[in-house]
Amino acid sequence: MEDSGDGEKGLLLAMKWASPGAWEAWEGRAYMYLDVALSKTIEGEDELYGGETWDSVCGALKNLPEQEYAERVCLDWMERRKQLGETMDEKEDPRIVPTFEAHDRAAKSLVYAMTRWNNEGNLVAIIGRDHLEARKWGSFSWNLSTILANGVPDHTTASG
Repeated sequence: MEDSGDGEKGLLLAMKWASPGAWEAWEGRAYMYLDVALSKTIEGEDELYGGETWDSVCGALKNLPEQEYAERVCLDWMERRKQLGETMDEKEDPRIVPTFEAHDRAAKSLVYAMTRWNNEGNLVAIIGRDHLEARKWGSFSWNLSTILANGVPDHTTASG
């Protein structure tokens, strides 16, 4: 696979197929989830996708009750809507309930993923975006290209 030029793409597809789980969120929402998890504002894409940020998120959310974090996220979302002058009346905005439910599911899923990643030493977290070339998935000192060339790194935190 390494010599084919598409090795990273094949590896990413194999990882997605064999993965015990994944957490996905719209980028704008991911900022909010991480802001709440770390009790700070995430400043830009470099921080959002940075391995050190994800190591911190893993530490902050591991073994936290999923419902507790989901409630914090949903309350934060409602407060942000109020600050923007948006309604919380579902009769005025029929998307409020489905959006609330989506935040609840995504927040619980993030806690689940971070707890598994923390508690199961054989799991490797990989950070990426759907629109990125497969070779760019990874973080800092390693990505799918380095995994193909050198194998999975011994130190498998997101920050490398």
